[in-house]
Amino acid sequence: REKCADAVGEFGQIDAGFALEDNLAQGDFREGGAVGQNIAVALRIGGVCLADDMGLGKTIELLVFLKSVAHDGPSLVVVPTSLTQNWCSEGLRFTPTLNLIHFATDRDVDFKSLQANDVLIVSYGLLSNTIERFEEITWNVVVLDEAQAIKNAGAQRTGAAKRLQSRFRIVATGTPIENNLMEFWSLFDFIIPGLLGTRNRFKELFDDD
Repeated sequence: REKCADAVGEFGQIDAGFALEDNLAQGDFREGGAVGQNIAVALRIGGVCLADDMGLGKTIELLVFLKSVAHDGPSLVVVPTSLTQNWCSEGLRFTPTLNLIHFATDRDVDFKSLQANDVLIVSYGLLSNTIERFEEITWNVVVLDEAQAIKNAGAQRTGAAKRLQSRFRIVATGTPIENNLMEFWSLFDFIIPGLLGTRNRFKELFDDD
């Protein structure tokens, strides 16, 4: 909690200016930008929820962030099957120095040989079916795109995602709450387990269903 309090206190000192646009085509990540600074602060507590509306460029923001921390080791991006190709194409366009690996077409990849600048992209379905392999290493960053996919705390894909080991976690979704507050709890139980208490206690306090 002390780490959370310190980090939250720093948000009040952050300039809301957005400084990515000038060199976005080159994938530059400027620490002066709001996105960069906010995520940098969140690094201190282990995770963040990026809940911009749809169409505002979350994929590019995340790619540029992944580039900025690529030297710390390999990262994992989990996406719906329909978005895997989009991530690959956007990565080639905006962050060409990242080595994006599409797990569906390269299933023989040796996870323990992954290194700096490597970003593995996998669908939620494949992650659930092969979770034992993804547990072999500690990822630098794990990103869940369209993270409403883990809104059901009891679902197999949610359980698989929560078995992943990483230094930092990001969930990106334009709809962090679709039906009830328990979906919000499920997202944050992945980001920072225990931050919102137990599922039963949270449901008792906040859920009207």
